[in-house]
Parts: sequence; structure tokens; C-alpha cells
Amino acid sequence: MREASARLGQRNEVARALNENHLSICKYKSQDAASYRAVVSRFEATMEEIRNKSRAEAVAQSLQAVAQVNTNAPSPSLEDRLASLKNK
Repeated sequence: MREASARLGQRNEVARALNENHLSICKYKSQDAASYRAVVSRFEATMEEIRNKSRAEAVAQSLQAVAQVNTNAPSPSLEDRLASLKNK
């Protein structure tokens, strides 16, 4: 099999040869098959990468929103902050 036919063209894509054909890849003999474990392991790693990227993007968006709020609003003086604490 040509390697190019197994690639999706993604930037971080990892292609590995499996000792299988199309039919045996679609329906493995068991969950203990080496090729099955290799594919499942790669899916799990990819999902973890997606989760981590989503978390990082969420944190970045939150930090960006906080930074924008802080730059748009005038910072209260120390006296104003102390007064607001006394009123609580």
C-alpha cells in the first residue's frame, strides 16, 4: 500500500503501517489485536490533544476577557476599594 493513500494531510499527522488490509481494519478479530490497540491508542491520544487545546483556548479567552475589562474600566483608587470593603 502506498503511504500517501493512508494520509489525511493534517499538520501533526502521524502515519504508521499496520499489518492489516481494509477489511481487517474495519472489523478487528478482537480488542486484543495489536493493530486494534494501536488505532485505539492513537484515537485516545488525539482526543486528549483536542481536550487540552480546548482547555487552553478557553483559558486564553477568559484571560483576554479579563484583560479587556481591566483596560476598559478605570481602576478604583485605594480609598474607594477600602470604602467598598467597609460597606460589606
